[in-house]
Amino acid sequence: MQAMETNRVVLQYQPIVNSTTGEHEFYECLLRIVDNRGYKLSASPHIQAAEDYGVIRTVDKFVLTKAVELLERDEDIKLHVNISGATITDTEWVEFVKRLFYKKDFFGRLTFEITESSIIKNFKEASFLIRELNELGCGISIDDFGSGYNSYVQLKNINATSVKIGGEYIRDIMDNRNNMLFVKVLIELAKNLRLKTIAEYVDNERVITLLKELGVDYFQGSLFTR
Repeated sequence: MQAMETNRVVLQYQPIVNSTTGEHEFYECLLRIVDNRGYKLSASPHIQAAEDYGVIRTVDKFVLTKAVELLERDEDIKLHVNISGATITDTEWVEFVKRLFYKKDFFGRLTFEITESSIIKNFKEASFLIRELNELGCGISIDDFGSGYNSYVQLKNINATSVKIGGEYIRDIMDNRNNMLFVKVLIELAKNLRLKTIAEYVDNERVITLLKELGVDYFQGSLFTR
């Protein structure tokens, strides 16, 4: 909270790369805290604390506000923004988005990422929020796809546009046959649901070759930017 108040919180943007064209089609907004030496540190270690202390909604609003500043500056860019499980249950979130986009048509250039576990935990609220965001024209990406695999029956009723396959399955996919087979099943499941797939933590060309063979639509990871 102090970092946000003193302008020491910034966003960095990691590209999401089209597996066919190689183009940077989207960028995920990643939260960074600037320390006293000027280094940009990941905010991930603080996110759980923000949730525990009830300020995560403030963080989500801050991130979206910063993202909108970039959407205003660059008419061609498309962004992914993460929202927390707490924000899913915030009945005022859609109104906040509308006010932030007042007289600006940013909806079609913005995708909200929501973790699969948050959707399952708050399914009724998530369904309502996603439907409202869909009607505005926003995309929805299910993050950490596969973490709640038994929830297929519920997920097929969520009108998402893409899913992200988490790093725990991608990091050692070349050496772990079980992970490779599981990713293959996830991709087939996503295609059956007419969802685009994004593989995270892609860090070498061998992984790209395998993921292309499996049919992944987009890549994201350190191979493209640190």
